[in-house]
Parts: sequence; structure tokens; C-alpha cells
Amino acid sequence: MSSSFVVIRTWSRIATLFVSAITVLMVVGPTVAHGGGTLQLSDALAGPYRLTVWTSPEPVRMGELHVTVGVGDTNGLSVLDASVLVIITPPNGSGKPFSDDATTSQSANKFNYEVDFELTSPGIHEITVEVRGVEGEGIRRFDIEVLPLKVHEWNRVILIGGGVVASLTWIFWRKRANLHV
Repeated sequence: MSSSFVVIRTWSRIATLFVSAITVLMVVGPTVAHGGGTLQLSDALAGPYRLTVWTSPEPVRMGELHVTVGVGDTNGLSVLDASVLVIITPPNGSGKPFSDDATTSQSANKFNYEVDFELTSPGIHEITVEVRGVEGEGIRRFDIEVLPLKVHEWNRVILIGGGVVASLTWIFWRKRANLHV
């Protein structure tokens, strides 16, 4: 085996591993975001219910906000047949409040209520969670700070750029190896 073939094979393996790792990170990152996140309320009383609420991503920036709500009764049992409405009020009257129903259909374990929003302004937003069910209704509020978008997310630029360079290097070496065979 020639030394150039060994070098090409080594670079090919490195490039393949690098591209595979980048692909896994890009797929796993968004997947992990759903169904958890930063704890905002923990076992908070809201009428006859106890609420646990998570938001993601962390930190919250303009763009997608994922809200996960766990609803329990006063005995600590999960409530799976409630109506859960999440209302977001932008800061200082900078926009009209917007809302959506959180449901168990998006939830991986079907025990939490989940909903996604698109945030368009930075600042302190008030989040209201309203729960209605056979036990009655409850309301709980909390604030989150929404940061502006980053102009450049350098870590992604570097990873994607590195992946492109590794892929092009791999293609170049593969073509060169095929010419010498």
C-alpha cells in the first residue's frame, strides 16, 4: 500500500467522522429542546391545580419559544384531560398579547402539555398559564427575559464551515485516489 493511499484513507475517515458528528449535533440540539428546558414554575398552586412549567431554549432569544406545562391535582396526580392556554404579553405594550393551546399531542411522554411560539420582540415578557378542567380553573403568571437575536452565531458558522471544508477535502482526496488506482 502506498503512503499516499494511507494518508488519503486517514483523511477520508477523519472527514467522515467530523461530518457525522456535526450532523448528530445539528439533529440532537433541536430534539433535546422539546419536552424540557429551564424550570420557570415548580409545583406552583393555580386554583385546584399544581403547575410545573419549563421554557426552552436557554437563554430565550427572539425566535422560537417552546413551553412545556405539567399539570397535577392537589394530590400530586397528573391531570391529562385539562384545557391549557398559554398567553404571552410582550413588554411595555409593545404589541398585543398572543396565545395558543398547549396540548399533549406534541409531548414525547403524553404527560405534559406543550406549545411553540414565535417571539418577535426583546424584553421582559409576561407568560400566563390558564388551566381549565373538571376540578375548576387556575391561573399562574411569570416573567421571562427575551434577548435580541445574535448577529452571528459563530459556533454554528465555524462548525458548518469546518464541515464544508472537511467534505471538500474528502471529495478532493477521493478523486485523487481514484485517479492513481
